[in-house]
Amino acid sequence: MKLKKIFFLLKNLKKIKFKLNKENIIIYDGTSLRHLHYTLKDLKYFVLEDRLERINIIYFTPSVLFYILNYFNLFFRGYSLKLIYTISLIRTIDPKVVLTSIDNSINFFLISKILKNKFFLLAIQNTNRFVGTEKFQHHLDEGKIFPKNYRDLFYIPNYICFGEHVKKNLTKNKLKVDKFFTFGSLQVGNFLHHVRENNIKLDKKLFDICFISEPALSNELSNFKELIIKLLKYSIKISILNNLKFIFVNKYFENTEESKEEINFYKTNLDAEEFSFLINNKNIKQNIYSSYLGLFQSTMAIGCQSTMLLQKISCKEKILSCNMSNDKIFDFEIKGICSIFNPSYDDFQSRVKMILSINNGEYLKKLDYDPNYYLNFDENENIIDKTRGLINKNLN
Repeated sequence: MKLKKIFFLLKNLKKIKFKLNKENIIIYDGTSLRHLHYTLKDLKYFVLEDRLERINIIYFTPSVLFYILNYFNLFFRGYSLKLIYTISLIRTIDPKVVLTSIDNSINFFLISKILKNKFFLLAIQNTNRFVGTEKFQHHLDEGKIFPKNYRDLFYIPNYICFGEHVKKNLTKNKLKVDKFFTFGSLQVGNFLHHVRENNIKLDKKLFDICFISEPALSNELSNFKELIIKLLKYSIKISILNNLKFIFVNKYFENTEESKEEINFYKTNLDAEEFSFLINNKNIKQNIYSSYLGLFQSTMAIGCQSTMLLQKISCKEKILSCNMSNDKIFDFEIKGICSIFNPSYDDFQSRVKMILSINNGEYLKKLDYDPNYYLNFDENENIIDKTRGLINKNLN
C-alpha cells in the first residue's frame, strides 16, 4: 500500500475495534448495498468496505493478526497489504456467503482466487460491461478502461449475469467463471418490485421518446463525446419538429458535482435552443428508480450503448440504439429495427417514425435475435426471489 493511501486511510479512520463477530453473509464493497436492499431484506450481514474513502473502522483481533501472518506470503505474489488484511477479515468472520454487486472489482477477483474453496463467493452483474466482446478487446488493447492483464486477473466463482450471451462471451474468451446463473438484471427487478410495493401505475405512453444520457466526462472518451452530442441533436430536432413528448433521463443524481458536470457537458455542446429544450424536458433524478420511471413510461428509448437500452428491450419494449460513427465497436448487440449504423438525420428520422408507428409485437418480429438471450427477463419468477433462493441455499 503506497504511503499516500496509508495517510488517506488514517485521515478517515474513526475507530479501531478489537472484537469482530462471526456473520453468515458478508457484503463486499458497501456501494453494493444500493442494488441489494430488496435481496437482503430480513437478512443479517456484515459490510466489508473495499474503497479507501469508505473505510473508517480497522479491526485488530488475535484472529485477524493470525491470518495476516498466515497469508503474508501473498505479498510476494503481488497482493497488497490491504488485500491481505481483507482476506484475514473474511477468514475471521467466517461467513457462508460473500456477495457483491460490483462485478468488475479486481480486488474481488483476487480475493476469490484465494478463498474459492472456503466460502460461496457470488458476484451480481449490474451493468453491461461488454467483457469478452470486440469492444472489450478494443479497450483492453488501449489499456485505458481495463488494465492489459485484466484477462489474467478476472475470476468469479459464482456469477449472476444478464443472460446466455454474457456466458458465451466469457467462456469463449477464457475469462474464468466457475458457475453461471443467467438471472437477468437486478436493477430491473428492483424497479418492478418498487413499482408493485408502492402501487405505482405506469403510463406506458406518458412520453414518446426517452433519451438516455451518456455524458462523456472523461478525456478517455473524447471520441464518444461527438457521437452522443450528434445523437442528442437529432433526437431534439425530431421531437421539436414533430411535437413529440420527450424526456431526458440524466445519469447522475440531482444536486451532485457529477450532475453539474453532466449538465455543463451538454450546455457546452448544444446551442441555446437545444439546451433550453433539454432542461425543460429533463427528468429529476432523486433516487435509483427515477431514471427507470422515465424509461418504462416512454413508447421508445434512444441511446448509444447504455445498459438501459438492453434492460428495456428485454422487457419486450421498443428502443433505438444509434452508432453515430463508422466504428463498429459502438454497435448494439442486437441487430434489426432496434439499431442503426452511422445514420444521416433523414435515416434517423425515418427509423424513429417507423418504430413509433408499430406496436411492440410487430417491433419484436423485426429483431434478428430474442432480446432475452442477451438479458433474461423472467415474467414468472423475478430475479430478487431467485437470488434470495441461491443465498438461502448456501446458508443452510
